[in-house]
Amino acid sequence: MKTIKENPGTLQKDIKKLKNVEDGKKVANVLYYMELYGKIRKEKSGNTNQLFAVQ
Repeated sequence: MKTIKENPGTLQKDIKKLKNVEDGKKVANVLYYMELYGKIRKEKSGNTNQLFAVQ
């Protein structure tokens, strides 16, 4: 969450690198639940998503 707040509009595919995580599926699952619970919002950007923290 901190990474998304500090870098609004970060691409979902870049979160893996920023957080030093090898498993992209895990990242996708965490982001899915964060969106589901209203912590972040996603905007489609090509074949990935831009991520924004919800205030």
